[in-house]
This record gives sequence, structure tokens and C-alpha cells, in this order.
Amino acid sequence: MGATAAGRGAALAGALVALSAALGVLGGRLDTFPGDGWLAARARALGDPFAPVAAFFNEGSWLIAAALLLLAAGAALRRGRRDLLLFVVLAAAARPLLTVLREWVGRPRPSADFAARAMADGPSFPSGHTMTAVIAFGVWFVLAQALLPAPWARVVRGACVVAVALAGLARVWAGVHWPSDVYGGLVWGAAALAVARGLTRAR
Repeated sequence: MGATAAGRGAALAGALVALSAALGVLGGRLDTFPGDGWLAARARALGDPFAPVAAFFNEGSWLIAAALLLLAAGAALRRGRRDLLLFVVLAAAARPLLTVLREWVGRPRPSADFAARAMADGPSFPSGHTMTAVIAFGVWFVLAQALLPAPWARVVRGACVVAVALAGLARVWAGVHWPSDVYGGLVWGAAALAVARGLTRAR
């Protein structure tokens, strides 16, 4: 069963990496994907009531990620799970690499189409805040299943999914990303997690 699970994990990681590459090529060639304008308008229509949620994720992204990853590393150490500690380290190390790859795509920001509600610089695809959220909350999505009783693990994993969705929505609401940038961030971040988990299991 272990070999079968490892094989499925490797297949998932390979598929996500391939999808990430394909999306990167498309993101570099197309300033928007079909439906981006309509979805972005719907997100921005949330207006001021969404501002506190957006500010939490837009302004606190790196601090939240650092805290979550440090807590994850501490939890793995306390349980003596060196495999999970290695997973946390590899996942965190993937984030700077993804920034380099984003420069390769080079998609422009949508600031010409929307008045931005937040500060942003660098290329637009994929969303860096979304990638960061996927990696930080995704680490806890994995650790919850490994370290917590099933009922609590389900609660934590559900909260992680909601947090990532809100982080992506906050970037579109702010007018600094297209929905396809967020989708790209989800896929790239998930690919980084899958590769990190696969390398951990292989070791």
C-alpha cells in the first residue's frame, strides 16, 4: 500500500508540475484568460464590507505565512516527526523559487483596467500572495491529518481551504490580480507542496 500511495503522490506531483508549466506559458502569452473580466468585476463588487478581510490577507500575507510555517516546524519537532519537518522546510524553500519562475512569465498587472485598492509590484501571473497562502496553509492541511485526531483535523483542513480561497479573492478584490492569476497561484503552490511531500516520502 505504501508503494501505491507513493506512486499516486508522484503522479499527482507530476501532473501539477505539468499543469503549472502549461499555465505559465499561457499566462506569458495572454494578458487575461476567458472570464477574467467578468469574475474580477464580481469580486470587486463586494465593496467596502470585504475590506477588513482583504486587508488581513493583503497586508499580513508574509507575517501570517512565517508564523504558520514556524508553528508547523515546531509541531513536527515536538512530535519527533523529522519527515514532516523536512516537508515544512522544503515547502518553505519552494516559495522563493516560484518568485523566480514568476519573473519568467512576466504578465502585466491589471491596474490599467481597475483602480488598485492595494500595493503591488512585479509580474501578475501567478499571484504571489496566493502561492504563499497555499504553501503556508497547505502545510497545515497536511500536518493536521498526520498530527491531530480526525475531528480536529477536519476542522483545521476546512479552515485552511477557506483561508486560501479568501486570500485569492482578496487579491482580485484589490484589483491587483486577475482571477486567472489566482488560479495559477493555486496550481503552482499545490505543485510545490506535492513535490515537497513526494521528496519527503522518497527519503
